[in-house]
Amino acid sequence: RLGRFSRDEMHAPRKMPLCELRLDESGAHYYNETQVNRVLREIRSYEAEKGKCKTITVTVSGYLQSWKYFRGYEDKIRFAFAAPPEQKAKADAWLAAQRQTLNSGSPGVTWRFVGVQVRRGDKLHTPHFSAIFAPTNWSYYTAGMNHLEKKLSDGRPNTKVVFI
Repeated sequence: RLGRFSRDEMHAPRKMPLCELRLDESGAHYYNETQVNRVLREIRSYEAEKGKCKTITVTVSGYLQSWKYFRGYEDKIRFAFAAPPEQKAKADAWLAAQRQTLNSGSPGVTWRFVGVQVRRGDKLHTPHFSAIFAPTNWSYYTAGMNHLEKKLSDGRPNTKVVFI
């Protein structure tokens, strides 16, 4: 069972027995297939012993920046991180309004929306992060946006990219 944003686990009644496993990333940007396979074997072992575990909790820690950690679990991850229906409806309505505004000013243009989230606050103001990470200046983000705009509109007449 994969809890949405961990809030389901907090409010769910405890089902016993509970089996707990840990997966600790070996190091930043380091995917350790042996550790991942060990946890997957342990999960299968628990599942094979009917009645041993009604709930299996896997606590994962680390940065997990390799796509390999999530291979084969894409649908479950998308479900876990899906916005609640009422929030998704609000976001969809806002995006539709933006698209309508853009279309009214530029009829015939196909707009490609790209969401941008810039995380700078903790990296600038938290000693742990600021000691490790150099601040990224805006020219880096601008270069990335220019690259994406070219990739997403190149060879597609009347296609423009908007960053939101």
